[in-house]
Amino acid sequence: MVYLPRLDRRSLAPLRYAISAVRTASYLVRQRPRVVIATNPPIIPGLLAWLYGALSGATVILDDHPAAFGAQHDDVSKRLQRQHRWLASRVTACLVTAPEWVRRLESWGATGLTFHEAPPQWRVAPPQPLTGHPRVLFVGTFGGDEPVDEVIRAARLRPDMEIRMTGRLSRCPKTLIRTAPRNVRFLGFLSQEAYVRELEAADVVVTLSTEPTSVMRAGYEAVYARRPLVVSDWPTLREVFPAAVHTANNAAALAAALDRAVAEHPRLREAADDARQLQLDRVACQLQQLQALLPAEDRGDRGLLGEELPEHSPRADVPHTEIRLGLPSTFTTWPILEAWAKGRLEARSGGLILTLAPYQAYLALTEQDYRARLRRGAIVLIDGNGVRFPLRLAGYATGPRLTGRELVERAFTGEFLGGSTVAVLGGAEETGERLRQLKPSWLTVGGRFAERPSEEDVRRVAATLRSSGAELVLVALPSPKSALWAERLHGLHPALYAIIGGAVETVTGVKRAPPRVVCKLSLEWAWRLAQDPRLAGRLARGSLAVADLTVRAALRRIQGIDG
Repeated sequence: MVYLPRLDRRSLAPLRYAISAVRTASYLVRQRPRVVIATNPPIIPGLLAWLYGALSGATVILDDHPAAFGAQHDDVSKRLQRQHRWLASRVTACLVTAPEWVRRLESWGATGLTFHEAPPQWRVAPPQPLTGHPRVLFVGTFGGDEPVDEVIRAARLRPDMEIRMTGRLSRCPKTLIRTAPRNVRFLGFLSQEAYVRELEAADVVVTLSTEPTSVMRAGYEAVYARRPLVVSDWPTLREVFPAAVHTANNAAALAAALDRAVAEHPRLREAADDARQLQLDRVACQLQQLQALLPAEDRGDRGLLGEELPEHSPRADVPHTEIRLGLPSTFTTWPILEAWAKGRLEARSGGLILTLAPYQAYLALTEQDYRARLRRGAIVLIDGNGVRFPLRLAGYATGPRLTGRELVERAFTGEFLGGSTVAVLGGAEETGERLRQLKPSWLTVGGRFAERPSEEDVRRVAATLRSSGAELVLVALPSPKSALWAERLHGLHPALYAIIGGAVETVTGVKRAPPRVVCKLSLEWAWRLAQDPRLAGRLARGSLAVADLTVRAALRRIQGIDG
């Protein structure tokens, strides 16, 4: 979100948000980024980013501060939790400060990732031994979760220390400024250059919060600057800043913590390099997790910390997935797909094989989270002539058609991964009974599969698959929950998960497979509708996706625009 500091007064907030929204939207249209990270709160940048992602196909990630959940005394965000929940479930992921918020997001059907601050661009000189009066930098914004009054009281208890406080003075209670002791200096809002100078001159950095899940950016900056750090004594902050001095949020405890930081200053300086390296290692790990959520084409040509990656080109004997008309698609052959699958099983890495028919294309075009899961899939087979036609119109060579129904048929006869342990997830009760008769070696996992599975549900099913040694899991669940279940299960049991929908019903004879002539005429949709009229709504939505893709293909073909 484009920020306008000159309009920072609360009374000008509506005007500031309106101008910022227009300028932000203009920037997105001009620059067309492939990945957008939006800070929340306020929720407006996230909504703008989601709209841009829905129109452009870009990946959108929400940077959720604790205030976004109504914490830190943010009453506005507390009233917007319904909107927050709606938005969070439609973006690729939400970055949060603590596992508590990850669990909240998962209960909403969203993806949460604990993520903290990367190293800054600036550099400061190493810390120096103490000389004269200790210089303490309290970094804050005069937010509702900052015990500023206790800091002032602690300053009175330690007149031999110079306490320097950052933050916009318009937000600081005037009584605190008037009654502050002489050893307190209010610095106001600092530019980055001025802030770095203050950080470099500080002997000790203090940052406090009454919110247990808050992880203050100033804490990371102190660690990266190798300055001794004093932070609030919360479990999350103890885990993130183990080398810091931790204190309760009251004047007496803070004064004692400052005494300890001064007394142990030589030791804290010596431990600074290890503390900094711990943060760098943590960020590298978190970047790996974040990059795993992004489509391959959005991960860039550099490693996690900027190192060059070797150039490579797609091999003809390996399935290659590309984004075409805004959707991922894999054009390959059965022998190449099987060789790839065997390699994945040998490496015990598994992967997701998804199928893309018109209804799945509709979901991908309208639901950000489903589109993100589709892009994270290893293989995306175009299982529908309604999707293949726009791709051919756009000029893509689509190759042979590989369908979910044929994958199940090949697995059934042993032509695909013959000898592997197969499990079927979901499906009608009659289908399970037929499978137990026809393929007694296959594991059938029935029961109710929620649209948004809980952690306990996923662990239970994953344990069943793990105990059976399942290598190929045929996911016979409807979209979009099939991809969600497969992705969650893959994280606990790395098998190959093939999203095949209702294909297992035709293979077992519960439903009749379409005759060859129906397939040649591309009328499988009519055949399915005749057997199950309840599919009319799905087919109608799928036709909307076909129309959308056809327009994109025509534009690309005529004007060279790839939608």
